[in-house]
Amino acid sequence: MLYETDERRVRKTKRAIRNAFAALLAEKDVNQITVKDIADRADINRKTFYNHYRGVYQVMDEIENSIVDDFDLMLREASGSIDLRNPAMIYEKLTQLLQKDIDFYGNLLCMNGNNSLRDKLFSQLKAHALVSMQSRLPIAQQELELGIHFTFSGLMSVYQHWFQSDRTLSLDELTKTVSRLSFYGVSDFLSASRQLFAAESPASRRN
Repeated sequence: MLYETDERRVRKTKRAIRNAFAALLAEKDVNQITVKDIADRADINRKTFYNHYRGVYQVMDEIENSIVDDFDLMLREASGSIDLRNPAMIYEKLTQLLQKDIDFYGNLLCMNGNNSLRDKLFSQLKAHALVSMQSRLPIAQQELELGIHFTFSGLMSVYQHWFQSDRTLSLDELTKTVSRLSFYGVSDFLSASRQLFAAESPASRRN
């Protein structure tokens, strides 16, 4: 029982350090963040920090590896159930992951200067999408890689933009829009928008 209490205390403290570091990353470059900054933001003393980490970059490495592992698991779970005729599953899984700790992920995706986390996530997304689709699509590998790079570059950019916005659009609505754009193209998206506009126009209502 005492061991479980200590374990919970460690997890709580490390989570506070994690969240403090993520919030600071949204404000300044990682090179400008000090142990004192993290300790102050997490409301702990420096000794407590050093009980868990050797320094700032160990916190950064642990966060990166943890999130990449979460994305890796998410993509593995989604890859077996992806239907290429309706491949929204991977976006739904991504939304579920972000919703677990939306402010934490928002701070990390909007972090100032250091792009190593975004680069790692981007590499994971591309690698698993390539493995998942290679055996199902009669497309040359080089062309498939370009298509995946195009899709996931836009994906990361859109989520980053959403986190930096006032978020009037819900995450679920964003996911549906991004999924449609990615897999059915801009032409289909614009066509649907024009049809909706025509249906709601005064002339259409008079008819």
